[in-house]
Amino acid sequence: MFKKLVFLLITSFVLAGCAHIESNVEQRVEPHPDHVDVYQTPPVEHSRRAIYVRPDFPSPPKLKAVIYPLWITRDVQDRMDLGRGMGRIVWETWSEMGIFNSLRYESRDGWPGRSEARQVALENGAQLYVLGQITKYLPGGSQGSTNIGMRLDIYSAREDRLIWSMQQSARIDPRPDMDFILFKRKNWMPDSPIYVIVNSLAKRMGQPIYNWTHPELLRRKKKK
Repeated sequence: MFKKLVFLLITSFVLAGCAHIESNVEQRVEPHPDHVDVYQTPPVEHSRRAIYVRPDFPSPPKLKAVIYPLWITRDVQDRMDLGRGMGRIVWETWSEMGIFNSLRYESRDGWPGRSEARQVALENGAQLYVLGQITKYLPGGSQGSTNIGMRLDIYSAREDRLIWSMQQSARIDPRPDMDFILFKRKNWMPDSPIYVIVNSLAKRMGQPIYNWTHPELLRRKKKK
């Protein structure tokens, strides 16, 4: 009787906790007569973010930027489509974060050089343009480890000067199942580890840029 009571309490706790899991973390719970199976995606493990260049001047107001497909340095199959897809993930993530007042995604076949990227930015009235590279690409699918490295460079369109440059990598590794007697944690790899990793990298690499373009929010945090 006591074990059943403990089991019911733990089950209620686990099920209630699911409602508070962040939307970007996949989790599924399956109750059984004598235990609960909790399926969780493994965490994204990040390297230290390296910022090589950052602006030494305040952000101008209402910045407009253009971003392009990411250049994949490795010769992999369908790398143009992959580069376009990854560039779109960064664009969607940064647009959702509201890093710039306006961010245009210039999807195209192939990758522009700096001169072409700058010209397109100027034609669109953008002060900045973003060029990115996938420096490491080791896909593991839904069963193995996936490891991705990304570099992002942001240039001033008018002066054609590099003002931001940063790099970071991240990986997802499948975890072994764990048995905790009353509940079992089981590995549940995401359908698209590439999306999960690129989205996570875009958020982390976008944060210092967001702080630069939203200095008033940073000042409020420091006052608290």
